[in-house]
Amino acid sequence: MRATLARDLQTRLPDGALIFPDTPAPKGTRALVVTVIDVDIPAQGELTLQATWAVAQRTSDVVGTTGHASLHASHAGDDAAGIAAALSRALGDLADQIVSSLARR
Repeated sequence: MRATLARDLQTRLPDGALIFPDTPAPKGTRALVVTVIDVDIPAQGELTLQATWAVAQRTSDVVGTTGHASLHASHAGDDAAGIAAALSRALGDLADQIVSSLARR
């Protein structure tokens, strides 16, 4: 999920705005912390992903932007490919909401 969300964010943010996890960050950059609270995957129907996020300066405990999302993505059946596709769509929606919250800041 981490790599997929990072790639989704990269495609939605301006070039150079995202530094991938585990990559050295220049001084003055902000950190994005995403916590996946729950992923519910019923056998049929709708996957639900609940997550929170916070953006803060790396050198401070002051949080600048926070958010919470409860996202839904339908899937057919219980096959791995369908569930993976639904999770990918939900992560894309999460990236949209995170980027939108940054734009409002």
